[in-house]
Amino acid sequence: MAVQTWPEGGFGEASSSVGVGVVPATSHATPNIPTAALSETSHEKSIENYAYVFYATSNAYACSALVNIHRLRTIFNSKIPAILLASSGVSDLAISEMKRNGVEVIRDEPPPAAPGGSGYYRGVLLKLRALRLHQIKPRLKRIQIFDADQLIMKSPESLFELPSVDVAAPLAYWLKTAVVTTSFLVVNLSEELWTIVNDAIHHIKKDEYDMDLVNQVLIKRLMVLPGRYCTLNSHWEALDVPGWFGNATGTVHATNEELVDLYEKAEILHFTAVGKPWSVRVKDVTLFSPRAHPLLKEQFKLWKKTAKDVCMFNYSR
Repeated sequence: MAVQTWPEGGFGEASSSVGVGVVPATSHATPNIPTAALSETSHEKSIENYAYVFYATSNAYACSALVNIHRLRTIFNSKIPAILLASSGVSDLAISEMKRNGVEVIRDEPPPAAPGGSGYYRGVLLKLRALRLHQIKPRLKRIQIFDADQLIMKSPESLFELPSVDVAAPLAYWLKTAVVTTSFLVVNLSEELWTIVNDAIHHIKKDEYDMDLVNQVLIKRLMVLPGRYCTLNSHWEALDVPGWFGNATGTVHATNEELVDLYEKAEILHFTAVGKPWSVRVKDVTLFSPRAHPLLKEQFKLWKKTAKDVCMFNYSR
């Protein structure tokens, strides 16, 4: 399948080693797609063809999914349906609360990882089961898949109008190799794509997980999104900025103004500093990271406040 390569070019040295269509990693405006939400006409015609998809293998991740769904609906006024793939690790009470909030819940179990792998990544392959949703909901054409341990900071709705491509994913800018992260995926559903991914799942090797699989078997079908679609919140702990922020040589010590500006530019924040938001008390953020920028604490505070409002179930596990 041919994929579009943006005329603006790639993302420096990394572009030569990744044979994919590229949105420049240093860009602050995604080219050739609308920057606002879907137009009213487009929205009316296609809302049933789109969905936001989350997955959860515990109440904690289910709660964080609901936090982000709440933000999509109340902060960004999105009418796009939300779907949760929930394993048996999510309680019936949590499922009921999701449904009460208008989330469609599909019970499913993650495919097993290869024997001998890390227990930390147990269950992550459940996200790739979302690529078969067209079999369950035939009208679905394009979905956005999110890891739940994130905060959606800006509306991603316009990405439903990306040019036709099998998968779009953010650059994993913190790695030395040119690969994408699977913390956020925009997927054009098809039986062909699901067959490729499902076969790869069944032949996955030890210490290979969703990110490895996508970068291996979908390399010719990928469009790379800018790194701001998976901004690590560890930047506000380490007091540095990512390369896509405008520093071509990598991360450097950042000023207060730069860290504030980075916060404003981040589309999706990924919780990598201190701990996951459900396992860390807000007052302990400063205790664990006394030199961190105040915005790090604010990120945990924002998550906790929303979780208190929407997660009417025990999410401590």
